[in-house]
Amino acid sequence: MGKVDKSLPNKEPNPRQFWWFLVERVVRKVRFLKHGEFHGPTFVAKDSRFVEKHDNHRQRRDYHKDFLRTQNMAQEYAKKFNEALDKAEDHFPSRHHQWFRQRPRIQFVEPFVVEVMEDGHRKSYL
Repeated sequence: MGKVDKSLPNKEPNPRQFWWFLVERVVRKVRFLKHGEFHGPTFVAKDSRFVEKHDNHRQRRDYHKDFLRTQNMAQEYAKKFNEALDKAEDHFPSRHHQWFRQRPRIQFVEPFVVEVMEDGHRKSYL
């Protein structure tokens, strides 16, 4: 079995990684540390590939604000889609109802923003 590359992608495009040109967000697994040990579940942290200045507080905050708004809109569309799927079986003979009930429903995890502090100073957002 091959070795898994766990390195983080660079902000600069790599010609050997053709997919990098299609990526809008960089995704990482994160865990909270408490007294040097992992605490709580593993989370997914997303960051913009297009936020250039990591030390620009407003730019990073605005990125996350827009992301939360986008996630909220996506959840609303998913809810409408799921409701339409639930009602769709009413338009078909009963022999097809089970098929509709077996279709997966779309659901989004509730997003939140974590402010990363280091030595009492704001370091970043996740």
